[in-house]
Amino acid sequence: MIFQFISFSAFAQNEIPDSANYKLQEVIVTATKTEKLVSKVAGNCEVISKNEIANSSANNIDDLLKSAGSVYVNRSWGIFSKNSSVTMRGLNSSSRTLVLLDGIPMNKLSGGAVNWHAINPDDIGKIEIVKGPVSALYGGNAMGGTINMISSEPDKKASGNIKIFYGDYNTHGTSLNLSGKDSPINGFVWNLSAFTRKGDGYIFIPEEAITQYDKPLYLTEYGFNGKLGYKFKKGSKLAFNYHYYNELRGSGDAFYEKDGSHEKINTGIYTLNYTNKIGKFNSSFGAFLYSEHYFNQDESMNNFNEYRLLFRDVLKNDYGINWTISGKLNKKNTITTGFEIRNGDVNSDEDYKTSTDFINYHGNLSLYGIFVQDDFEINEKFNLVAGLRVDFARFYNGSLFVTEPSSVTGYEGDVSEKFHESNWLAYSPKLALKYSINEKLSSYISYSTGFMPPKLDDLCKSGKINRGFKLANPDLLPEKLTNFEIGANYNLNKFSTKTSVYYSIGTDFQYFAKTGEIIVAANGEEKPVFIRKNISEISIKGAEIELKYNFLKHFQLKASYSYNKPIITKYDGNDSLNDLTGNTLLEVPSDMFFGGISYVNEKIINFDISYNYISSQWADDENTIELEPYGLVNIRISKDIKKMFNFYIDIQNVFDKIYVDRKGQLPPGRFSMVGVKVNF
Repeated sequence: MIFQFISFSAFAQNEIPDSANYKLQEVIVTATKTEKLVSKVAGNCEVISKNEIANSSANNIDDLLKSAGSVYVNRSWGIFSKNSSVTMRGLNSSSRTLVLLDGIPMNKLSGGAVNWHAINPDDIGKIEIVKGPVSALYGGNAMGGTINMISSEPDKKASGNIKIFYGDYNTHGTSLNLSGKDSPINGFVWNLSAFTRKGDGYIFIPEEAITQYDKPLYLTEYGFNGKLGYKFKKGSKLAFNYHYYNELRGSGDAFYEKDGSHEKINTGIYTLNYTNKIGKFNSSFGAFLYSEHYFNQDESMNNFNEYRLLFRDVLKNDYGINWTISGKLNKKNTITTGFEIRNGDVNSDEDYKTSTDFINYHGNLSLYGIFVQDDFEINEKFNLVAGLRVDFARFYNGSLFVTEPSSVTGYEGDVSEKFHESNWLAYSPKLALKYSINEKLSSYISYSTGFMPPKLDDLCKSGKINRGFKLANPDLLPEKLTNFEIGANYNLNKFSTKTSVYYSIGTDFQYFAKTGEIIVAANGEEKPVFIRKNISEISIKGAEIELKYNFLKHFQLKASYSYNKPIITKYDGNDSLNDLTGNTLLEVPSDMFFGGISYVNEKIINFDISYNYISSQWADDENTIELEPYGLVNIRISKDIKKMFNFYIDIQNVFDKIYVDRKGQLPPGRFSMVGVKVNF
């Protein structure tokens, strides 16, 4: 059926280098850790080019991912969202999708999430997306897929631009980019960029429910990126990169404190990369430090009109090294092997200013991985990829201290607990066969695996949750996913398509289980005690199709559709009244569609219009609250003047579609922004 379908449709990962020419056959590195044409990869992958990034109406880097099939971007409050959740292939939770910046993991081991705000879209040259499990190469978090953001490289001896913009809710900001290189062959390469954005925000509560304490979701953010590299004559390269990001975001309410409830985050990312040749093999070494200081001022009023004020102060560090070497072992075999060491720690203080409670928790998690992959060219028609990665994990230095607790936090007395060490192994095999029927048509079949390590927050943090009280579990194990997939690609000049069908089985998925104990809340209500355990299994049936069509010299049509049905097939939560067996995973739309058309002509005008449809989804594990489907239209129109000036207008949610998220809160509605960029 797949071949019958693709015989009249087509796909290719196209890049639009200028308004008149379309470059087919994109090269991707992330899929195999070697340079490979997208059409030659035994799997489903996609590239978003620099020009697609520049011509998009996206305000944040994650907005660009909505065009890719089976990628769900949940950013319901627009630019005012505390963060964005990016998930893939029917899995919820952003910790089940691995996100890389120049090959460095952005998922923090403390909670698995990614701070998408910290990445300036102007710094990114292209985005590579690999769908399905890739833990055989990358280890943890690569369950639903892997997204690699690759920084821009200077293409001139010296160049730059400055951008100024203004939009709804008094949103305004500027950005500056400077870059250069000594020569095309060797010498220094450098890049400096900075940006700032500020907005008064909006109130996300429905009008009929607004109180005197509800306030707009304001934001203030700024960032800096500096990169210095040196290319040696023999082809090796050394590069150092530093990202800094600072943000202040209102949480939507204010009582007595300045700035009301808010989050303040300072982020620093340091990376070092060295690439060189060792004989006929390519070698790549990387080191990184990702440090985040998180502060939360949380004001609230309970049902008894009792005011509460809490300060959360959290320091999270992720750091590590990795090394990869790859090359032709002989005419048939391309070998890729290497290792990765990744460490994470968290130290959190919760200081309750309106009661005596003080809570501190701390923990470390280390991951050690080795991998090997053989890309074997059987003959001109068949290509076999076999790989295996082994990861060893160690949790240590876990502790929880609670002093002078009250009914506010739910602890019965002071706590001084040091958690025992724990460790586990994860094996991630992969086997994929590519069949090139001819130059235009190919198919593949694959077996791949992925895993998600437990989060430090679950290993060493106990405390109140909405449903009751959560206990830390230092013995928590990783989630595992096995994926079986078949797919095909077809290229026909400027019209091309890609389709895939897959079935995934998840084991050891983490859910809350009742311990049988109860606590008494401040209002006298008895609530259960939970502990997160590996107690469930899931299955996912899915399919996706994507196409691109370049026509009439300046036009490009892009569309994608995906279907995912994730079902909980086993659940053992010690709760007969809430057995989740047979339920659908929450926050997973079964159907997603993206359609967009762009026109790029520097002499006349550039425009991009897109439509993104998200079907209904469940807002709770019990499948009792269903969110309505919605579709959004976005537009960008820009005009170049003498290649020096670029004027643009972005309109997101053109028809002002209002929908409700799982917390009962509203989006900003239509959001418009105008700007001018000056190139020099």
